[in-house]
Amino acid sequence: MKILLLVPYPLNSAPSQRFRFEQYVPELAKHGFEVHAQPFLDDEAWLDFYEKGGFYKKTKAIISGLISRYRTLAYIRQYSFVFVHRETSPVGPGLFDRLLCGVFR
Repeated sequence: MKILLLVPYPLNSAPSQRFRFEQYVPELAKHGFEVHAQPFLDDEAWLDFYEKGGFYKKTKAIISGLISRYRTLAYIRQYSFVFVHRETSPVGPGLFDRLLCGVFR
């Protein structure tokens, strides 16, 4: 059984993720679950995101994250479960969330 984690931050970087689900991933794997995580921000963007300045770099990271989320729609049906931590995108009107919940039930 395959599980997709749609998360805002890279794994092992944010306490909210470690506390809520990351600690269970190894145990799920032991029991035959195949867990894949797709962070919105990559490692480099995560380090820069909350720093002062860098508008263009942050904008590029957000656009890259949005593109990555929409590419997910092409292969999302191969997963048995999709777990969303917080929201699928930290910006925008939540169109991806609606597509995920409405179209891909």
